[in-house]
Formats: sequence, C-alpha cells, structure tokens
Amino acid sequence: MIWKTTLPKNYAPKKSPRRSFSILHFLFIPLFLLGSFVLNAQNVAVPVENPNGGFNIDGDLKANTPTPGIGDWFQGPSGTGGFVFDNNGNSVNPNTSKFVSDILNTSTDRFLKGNLNKASNSPGVWQWATSPSGPSAKSDIEHAFYHIARDANTGDQWIFVGADRISANGSTGTAYIDFSFFQGTIVENSDNTFTAPGNQGGRTVGDILLTLQYVNGGSNPLFYVYQWTETSPGNYEFVLLVTNDSTEDAYVPNPTNVFARVNIDGPIDSPTGAFGESTINQYKFVEGAINLTSLLDNLDVCKNEGIGINSIFVKSKSSAALTADLEDYITPISVDFTITSAEIAYLDSPVCSDSGNVQVTRVGPSGGKFTSTTGLVIDENTGEINVAASTAGTYVVSYSYTSYSCSKIATTEIEIVSVPDTPAISVDSQPSCDVSTGTISVDSPDSNVTYTISDGNGFTAESQDGEFTNLVAGSYFVIATKNYSSGTGTDTFTLDCTSTASNTVIITEQPTSPTAEITNNNGLALDCNTPSTTLTASGGSSYAWTNTNGDNLGDSASITVST
Repeated sequence: MIWKTTLPKNYAPKKSPRRSFSILHFLFIPLFLLGSFVLNAQNVAVPVENPNGGFNIDGDLKANTPTPGIGDWFQGPSGTGGFVFDNNGNSVNPNTSKFVSDILNTSTDRFLKGNLNKASNSPGVWQWATSPSGPSAKSDIEHAFYHIARDANTGDQWIFVGADRISANGSTGTAYIDFSFFQGTIVENSDNTFTAPGNQGGRTVGDILLTLQYVNGGSNPLFYVYQWTETSPGNYEFVLLVTNDSTEDAYVPNPTNVFARVNIDGPIDSPTGAFGESTINQYKFVEGAINLTSLLDNLDVCKNEGIGINSIFVKSKSSAALTADLEDYITPISVDFTITSAEIAYLDSPVCSDSGNVQVTRVGPSGGKFTSTTGLVIDENTGEINVAASTAGTYVVSYSYTSYSCSKIATTEIEIVSVPDTPAISVDSQPSCDVSTGTISVDSPDSNVTYTISDGNGFTAESQDGEFTNLVAGSYFVIATKNYSSGTGTDTFTLDCTSTASNTVIITEQPTSPTAEITNNNGLALDCNTPSTTLTASGGSSYAWTNTNGDNLGDSASITVST
C-alpha cells in the first residue's frame, strides 16, 4: 500500500480523475452490514508490522508498558516494542504518522465560536476566535495524532488516532472529540474564517465524521461514524452509519475490528508533556484503531482509483449531536491517504532484439508480480525484461498487485523489433587492367532491409538490393539496417535495428599494364651463316607468341626462330 506517491520527473502517466468518494467513505459504509464490526473498549494489541510488536490500544502512550514487547505511540521502558514518535513528537516515518499540538488555555488559543459553528454546517461558515478564557476545559485539546500500518499476519490496513483534553470534568463529565476526514483541503484563514474544501455543501460527498464521546468522564467511550450524503437533489447532510451507542438505530454489537480506549486506569506518562505536566490524568486521553481492509472486503470499491483524504480536522464539541456547538480545534492536518492505482511503462519500447535488459517504470503500489504473454522473458518481481532471450514481437505485460484488499492489474505493452539477419558478403569483381574498380554484393539480400557499406575510414554508401559497385581498392564491411517507425507528425518515433557482416572483403589494387621487351641473341637478320635466333620476352608475368598469321607459337618467355 502506498500512502503517499511522488511521480518521477521523467514519467507522468495520465491520472484518473479523483472520484467523489473518500477513502473513509468506503471504510465505513459497511459498518451497519457487518455485525462484528464496532467499537471494542478493551485493551488489544493490533499485530501491525510497524511499530515492532504491533500497536497497543490500551489507553496508554508508551511502548513496552504495561506489557513488554508491544509497540505504542512513544518509546517506553526497555523492550522490543517499537514506537512511531520520538519523545519530541517527531515522526519516525512522516508518511505514515503525524503528531500535532494546539496552544492550550491561553488568550492566543484559537477556538470555534459563533451560532454557525455546528458540525453539520459547511466549514465555509465556521469562524475561529481567541479570548482570555478560551474553550471550556473539558473541550480544550492539546495534542492529536494518527498512524497507519499494515497487519503483519493478514496484510490488512489499520488507522490509529489519538487525542487528549485538559480536563475530564470529574468522573461524570462528558466530552466529545471529532475526527473529520475531508477529501478536499480545508484551510484556516487569517481573517478568522475557513475555506471549505468541496462544492457539495462545503464538503465532498463521502467525507467522514468520527465522533469519540467520553461518557461519565471517559470510562465508557462511545463511537459515532457519519457520512456526508446527498439526501435529496442539492441537499447534503451527515448520515449516521454506525455506533456502539445502543440508543441509536445504527447500533451494532459484538466488537472485533474497531477498538477504542481511554486511560481509565489512572494517569499515564506523556513523553511530550501535556497541559504543563509530564502525565495525563485519568479520562483525559483517548485512542482508537480501525481495520480498513476488513471493511473494503465487503465493498465493490476495487474498480475505483486514486480515492483519498487530504485533510484531517480534529475538534471538540458540546455534545454528540450534529447540531452541537463546536469548541476547540487543532489547525487542519494536511495528509495524503490514497488508494493508489499502479501504472507501469517501458519507456524504451520498442527495442531492438539485440539490446540489453530493459527496466520497467512503475508508479503506485509495490510488491506485485509481473507476467507477460508468451515469448517474453521477464523477471516476475522486478519487471526487468531479458531482451536477448526473448522472441521479437509485441507483448502485453501485466502487473498484479493489491491496494488495500483490492486485487488489481496494471498493463502496458512492449515491442521487440528483430534485428536483420547478419549479411554475408562477397566480391563479385576485382579491378582489372581495363576497369579500375570492383563490386561487392550481399548474398540473398532482404528487400525490407537497407544495406550500408563502409571502409571504416569515412566512406559509406547505401543499397536496397545489396550490391555495391565502383569500389576502389580497400577493406569493406556491410551493415544491415531494419527501420521501425510509428506515429505521425511530431509524434513520430523511429528506431533502427542493425546487424554487421561478420567478415570483411578486400577490393584489390588495379593491376599495372606491363611494358613488353624482346631481345634476341643473334639479331633479327637470319641467313645461311645464322639460321636461327632465340627471342626472349620480359616485363610480363605470362606470355603468348604468335606470328603474322596469328598462329600460336608458345607461351614461355623465350622461343627460338629459324629459317
């Protein structure tokens, strides 16, 4: 699961439009369908991969306490249990966890004030203010935080939330903290207003409101889940989906996958401090955990792409009612909870069949498997293609992965263009006494291939039929090129796949015409006293003697002539 995604600068695949549904819309819709999915107020160690040892929902902040080996929000006593924040509230992994603080009980503490500051109203009409008194003590929030992690056993995704308040108002005091999840971005303005993130009543259909209710000081926390819904054309409101409040119609018993806990056992240590002290008194801290995947398993959401939450707004209010007055708040937290759809591409495609291995470019969830149509040799884990071992052709590559509980497949194509056969070349003719150049040709040329001859010193010439004439003396080799092109205009892509002849051939120097000379030992005049003479030719490598009648007299360098 990728919670936050940054696209490489050199890769920008087209994005699907953001759907008008939030991730938490999908997370909580099925709560009224699943009889086992509601709040559990008992201690539980959720076996997530991070932090080490799982996450303890026990109304406590520290790892390894009270049970060694179990993780929590902060580092605790010695033990193997991990943590998500250091003692200053810095996230171990900012992509999965965030800790925020609010000014506490001072004249600069911002809180929500005014008749329109209702949970059900658009954030666009909310107003914030400051005053010496600030919000009421039981509603004054100082810290809020969240963490997301995957179940180590099942792979399920969980979200954990927590918050505190300055006063429990005694053992009978009741208070309410909201976690609002917006698909848009809510902005706190300097003019005491807020900018609403959506155009559907100031929200986006599917936005979720979670209310944690501290009943009787917090010993029995209640949990309410609302969804922003278009109840009639152009009219929007929150609809209660599920609660562990038995007085409500949306009540569901038998909790298993939603957990919440207040520090009912007494004060707890706070590594970052709280309310000017090092401990948080009884009933002042609440935390919760929600199994996201168990909900998604019951929804047809796998076809959706890029759904996500951009803002979390933590605030207190005077009662559980949607019409209750909002009180304290923490500046909206910018987040990026996204069910990301993967996209893959081979940026080098098409590629020549004698190329090196080709890497895939992937955006989105990791951990999936790569497969392809027959003929392609591909690494199932990395998507790397062994081009040389593959057969030329066009292939569909599939990347199968899981985003939350959704099994998805991303596909792309890659084309391998075969290189032409290695050309075999031979000399058709060499220079002669009468012709100064020679000819080289390709044996069995391919009409779809362009042949280029080169002497390696700058001379080249092309031929479609594989014949090269008028070649001066030198050593030559031939390159066969197959051209691939696709697209039109400025989008035209071209690729040249080549192979080079394994042999070179030589055009010899033109032979020099000989200068013949004939000598004889007795002169040219023959008589009775000198009846014969020997003629000797020189200046050549072979000889042919004829008389005036054209008769062949011999082919040696010398002949004897007699009367």
